[in-house]
Parts: sequence; structure tokens; C-alpha cells
Amino acid sequence: MTITDRYELSTRWLINEAFTSLLAAMPFEKISVHSIVHKAGISRSTFYLHYQE
Repeated sequence: MTITDRYELSTRWLINEAFTSLLAAMPFEKISVHSIVHKAGISRSTFYLHYQE
């Protein structure tokens, strides 16, 4: 596994953890990309690199 692969897995893990945490605290409809990236500590562009519209 390359460093890039590890970074991608780590970032996806951060996004998933942030989403799961937010989902436990509020309804799905209230969760925004902004709240996910803020909780994960990543940029919006990084989010969209992993999850395109």
C-alpha cells in the first residue's frame, strides 16, 4: 500500500467518522457537507475529491 493509498483511506475514515457522529446527534436531513468537513477537520475540496456530486 502506498502513502497515497493510506492518506485516502485515512481521509475517508475521517469523513465517515464525522458523518456517523453527526448522524447520532441530528437527523439526516440536517447534516450538510459543511458540518461534515468541519467535524472531520478537512477542506470542502478534499471532501469532494473523495465523494463527487
